[in-house]
Amino acid sequence: MLKNSVFMLLFLSLLSSQVWVAKYGEEIFYEEDLFRYVQKKDWMVLDLEKKRRVLLDFLKQEVAVSKAKVLGLQYEEKTYKKIKGRFERLLVNEYYMRDFLGKIIPKEKISFCQQNLKKEVFVNHVLLPLDSQGLVLSGLIKDSLLMRAGSFQGFARTHSIDPSSQQNEGALGWISVGQTVPEFQDAIFSLCLGCVSVVATDFGYHVVRVDSVKSSKYALLDRADYNDFAFRFASGYITENLAEKAAAHDSLLLKEEGVFLSRAHLNRLVLLIQKEKERIGAQTRKDVNVLGVLSSYPDVIASYGGNLLTASWFVNKINAGFYKNVFYDNVDQMYIEFITMLIRDIVFYRALDLQLNFGESFDKQFVSIEKDVLYKAFLKNLLNSVPDPTLQEIEVFYNNKEDKGLPLDKVSDSIRAVLLQEKQKEAQVLFELNVEEFSILNVGWIKNE
Repeated sequence: MLKNSVFMLLFLSLLSSQVWVAKYGEEIFYEEDLFRYVQKKDWMVLDLEKKRRVLLDFLKQEVAVSKAKVLGLQYEEKTYKKIKGRFERLLVNEYYMRDFLGKIIPKEKISFCQQNLKKEVFVNHVLLPLDSQGLVLSGLIKDSLLMRAGSFQGFARTHSIDPSSQQNEGALGWISVGQTVPEFQDAIFSLCLGCVSVVATDFGYHVVRVDSVKSSKYALLDRADYNDFAFRFASGYITENLAEKAAAHDSLLLKEEGVFLSRAHLNRLVLLIQKEKERIGAQTRKDVNVLGVLSSYPDVIASYGGNLLTASWFVNKINAGFYKNVFYDNVDQMYIEFITMLIRDIVFYRALDLQLNFGESFDKQFVSIEKDVLYKAFLKNLLNSVPDPTLQEIEVFYNNKEDKGLPLDKVSDSIRAVLLQEKQKEAQVLFELNVEEFSILNVGWIKNE
């Protein structure tokens, strides 16, 4: 019993140590909640009024999401399909980012970016031609600077081929990871304060010196976001042709899963789609019920992972939200899209096997996406719940018009639409005012007191 009490006290102390930023009713929102909505580095540069507005926008979303869940909107068919589709799409992207790129990016460069992303360096440089004369001159300038036989500003004005040197005298200013080419980045973030070095890039020979160091905006990020940015910037060190590597990777996936897609059957499907278009005399492609044609095709058209697939399998993938307004003019077009669906499916289940959906970066992104979907679902539900204007309201509106023009029976539908739009706008405004009125903001925290 005592042991359980100790754990409870520790748990409560952890909760109380969190800094609250706002309250609405019985709900309390903390720093970590807000910084899932807006990154801390972006929040810190806002003035007080913008911080207040961002915080209120955050609360409106949170309250709407809570109300959406109470209403069970997450189980409504369209909303559920949208969330599910976004989850699958995000997980596929996460696979290519973490697993595919993770095997290509040099590990030491990921570490390098993680170590240096927290800082910015103030850099001076003199740019010289990428030839033998430039190489010799860069060495002479470096030696002169080390012996204090001249200034960076003077050498930049006299010798630099950088067009901006006459104005900035060689001062590039503050630079953070991800802003320059890899060779230049490696050099400036490996230099000690006041040290001078020469680095070659495709632009020429650079005589560089780092004059100062300070914390970057990325230093304010939480661990997950910080490592995510470092990983993304490290991808700049990839030297292979990514398109070729990705194509080879996807071909290997298809081979490993034993994928076969019949061009003969696809050709028949394309012909059936064309016949349907002619049969109904469709003026545009979107008038053709392509999914209906595919669903009614009885034969097996593909095999994958030991399973036999009909065209209905692909229809389900299309309905999941990856594709819209489908139409196939030829076999090659259909083949490419169907193969893409198969690759996405393979990648999705491999990502699940790798448990990439439990990663910090994925979780943070998906929570944000899910809330955005539920927020929009709530607003849609709110607007749809507004009652239609009554006949009396329509008559009052019509009678108050100075220029009545057409008789009431001719314009009642348009008046009804105008009044409904006004009511819907009013309902949304009232919801937002309610959140603002009954919210308590931690003003001291906002002012950083």
